[in-house]
Amino acid sequence: MVESGPVEATVGVATHIGVLLLGVTLAGCATTGAAGVCPGESLSPVDRAQALHLLTYNVAGLPDAFSGSHPSVNHPIISAKLDDFDVVLVQEDFWYHDELSSLVTHAYASRPGLRGAFGVGDGLNRWADACFDGFGRTTWLHSHGILRHANDSLAPKGFSVATHHLGGNVAVDIYNVHLDAGSARGDARARAWQVDQLLRAVRSRSPARAVIVAGDWNLDYSQPEDRQLLVRFTRSLGLRDAADALGIEDSRIDRVLYRSGDDVRIMVSSYRVERERFRDAAGWPLSDHDAVAVRLLVGPASSR
Repeated sequence: MVESGPVEATVGVATHIGVLLLGVTLAGCATTGAAGVCPGESLSPVDRAQALHLLTYNVAGLPDAFSGSHPSVNHPIISAKLDDFDVVLVQEDFWYHDELSSLVTHAYASRPGLRGAFGVGDGLNRWADACFDGFGRTTWLHSHGILRHANDSLAPKGFSVATHHLGGNVAVDIYNVHLDAGSARGDARARAWQVDQLLRAVRSRSPARAVIVAGDWNLDYSQPEDRQLLVRFTRSLGLRDAADALGIEDSRIDRVLYRSGDDVRIMVSSYRVERERFRDAAGWPLSDHDAVAVRLLVGPASSR
């Protein structure tokens, strides 16, 4: 694991409120308590930063014949490993959600989204030890490719968001994103529109809140056009990339961005590509993506 001193990102109160986005579907979270509502009395006050171990993982959950992996077999293996993390964000959880969730014991989880016109949902789900509420899914207004160019328009891909309550008044808006894949010019244009849509959404929902934005960006940091999109997004919202903040050079498309808010402070303490953890007994990877894990320190703005 790469360790470094904690690195913080902070943003002041936003002065621009984005327009309301189309295509939002709200859903509660399946929990051991009331669905979609966090009971305030169970949230004991905190006066210091606490560790939050977050995982983002594209699990390649297309049908076996089309997946870059073997999800009908691999998802139960992945499931057994997810309890090691406080918050789990997955992408491409399309066809084998029951297998993927079969061994997870987190107290809180999103329900799979409604399926689109081609029979699949957005593939974005999450599990968490601490309560989250205000959960919603948003479909991209623009995508590219139905039977070509990575077939992104076959699924209602987009982003999801929820407010995660970590005790007392410590809450973080956590976004799970999956941008268009593909290398065609139309794919690049779609990703640019999607970044703009996400930027407006964060400004609208989370103008002064602590934020984590993670997932499969399909943006290659080593490519100038992709890097420019990511830099514009992070700078516009006062975000930092977890790997960059620790001085780690990593051009992978699965990334974790974060910032502090007016009342909540976030610092990153470690970043790890969980390549060895997510392998089968024969040593083969369980997905065509590596999982990325980040440890964050989250607490009241006044904490040390």
